[in-house]
Amino acid sequence: MRKNEQSEDRLTSLMQEIELLRKEMVKAADDYGRDHPTVLEYSKEIDRYHNLLMRYREELGKV
Repeated sequence: MRKNEQSEDRLTSLMQEIELLRKEMVKAADDYGRDHPTVLEYSKEIDRYHNLLMRYREELGKV
């Protein structure tokens, strides 16, 4: 696998993880309410992945 393909795979993986976490957060919010600690933890985790994604894109020059 070439470096460019690996980079694209990494970006795709990060975006998929963010989307999965987002869906879980929405479900938790529906179940427990938006201010529940579980929902807030999902939000923090999404923020962490988003920051990783943005940093990775910067490194690749794709911002």
